[in-house]
Formats: sequence, C-alpha cells, structure tokens
Amino acid sequence: MPRPTALFSAIFWGKPTTRTLTYAPWGNFDETNSSKVRLRVGSSALSQTCAFYGNSKIDLRQQRNYTDLEIDLMEDKTEASAMHSFAEFEFSSQEGEVQQFILIFTPGKEGDSYQTFSIPFGEEVVPWGSFKLISQLKETLYLAVGDKKATLSSGKSQIFHSRDFPGQSKVRMIGYRLMNGKYKEATAQNFHLSDKQRGIYFLTTRRKLVNVVPMVERFRPLERILGYGTPPFKIVSERAKLPQPSSVVVP
Repeated sequence: MPRPTALFSAIFWGKPTTRTLTYAPWGNFDETNSSKVRLRVGSSALSQTCAFYGNSKIDLRQQRNYTDLEIDLMEDKTEASAMHSFAEFEFSSQEGEVQQFILIFTPGKEGDSYQTFSIPFGEEVVPWGSFKLISQLKETLYLAVGDKKATLSSGKSQIFHSRDFPGQSKVRMIGYRLMNGKYKEATAQNFHLSDKQRGIYFLTTRRKLVNVVPMVERFRPLERILGYGTPPFKIVSERAKLPQPSSVVVP
C-alpha cells in the first residue's frame, strides 16, 4: 500500500457552520469512476484526519441544497446532485515525506464563499502528548499552566508537553492581562493530558474577551484514517458491466 503524500483535517473559523464536503483521495475528481470520500467539517472541533495521495492540489467540493420547487424547474435533473467547488488547496508533495496540515475555512466577502488557510500540523511541529498555544491578541498574555509560567506576546507560540506535568491527567491554564499595573484574569482553559492526543489552541478575542479556539487531534492508526487505502478508481465487477436480462412473465 503506497504512503499518502499528505494528511489533513479541516475546521470552520468564525460563525458556527457545518458542511459535508467530498474529495478524491488521489486528486482525480473529474476522472470517470474515480474514488471519492465524504468528510463532515464543523466549527467546534477538527474534522477527521484524511489521507491524500495526489501530488499538488486538494480539491474539496459540495452538493448544493435545492428546494423541491427548484429541482422541479430544472431541465437537467442531474444538476441537483452535481458537485460544486468549495475549496482548493495547493501544496508541493515531497518524495518520501507525508506532510500534515490543518485547513481553516474563514467567511469570505461575498455571500456563502470561504477563504482557505493552512497551518502546519506535522508531528515535528506538534508532537503527540503536547499542545501548542498561539496568541492572536494585540497585547502580551501572561500564562500560568499548572505550575509552569510563560509569557506569550502577540503572534508568538508556546508548546507544553504532558511529560511536563507527571502524574496528571489534566492541567488548567489561566491567562492574565496587565491592566493599570495589575494582572487580571482574562481566560481559563482545562487541557487533557495524554500521549494519544495533541493540539493547537488559538488565543484570540471575541467581543473584547479572550477566547480559546481548540484544534485537537486524537490518535488513530494510519489504516483507520479517512481515505487511507482507497484505490484511485472504484472497482466495477465484470458482472455489473453486463446488461441484465429483462424478466419474462409466462402466462
């Protein structure tokens, strides 16, 4: 079984959203009888991790929702089940390397459109058993994570490992802002500690409050990842290709 060129998961950023998207694990969406996989993406947690075997572009598509009346008015009824482009992500595959990243969909300027951003999510960036905090605040945030202390400036990040907190199954983070010469609690979050989990947590603002946006992955074997081992094309048996005899009713 060939190794994937990339592993990816996805999430919506901003307003609560859930979509069912479809992709071709081998990047051959428009080829006849190509294999396709459906993926559920929401805004509260990362989607399942997906395997991709193509070399350059991940093409995510979706079916549009039509009313019964709109379908009745269609001259070509197949349009109701047609797949339309939702997002495309270009990357350069590296021989012998499996890249991993998170795709983030943010609301676009027009209607129901979305922009696509990516962040690296390889194990060398966020090892298993660790969590990475990334600040999107304009000011510095002062952190107390269990008995560990850290200062997180705007745009900076900090990684904590489960091994930093031996014997604990979870740890509490408290973030402080320096206001009028005093440290005031601005946010708090509990983190589950496990060697079978890793994640990125964005610290951002929402309605002037510090908000924590989690992007957490739980370990699953490669063979259980969505799209892994999928052949480039659906296998159609020779029997299925043969015309079926019509039934004959004998009086």
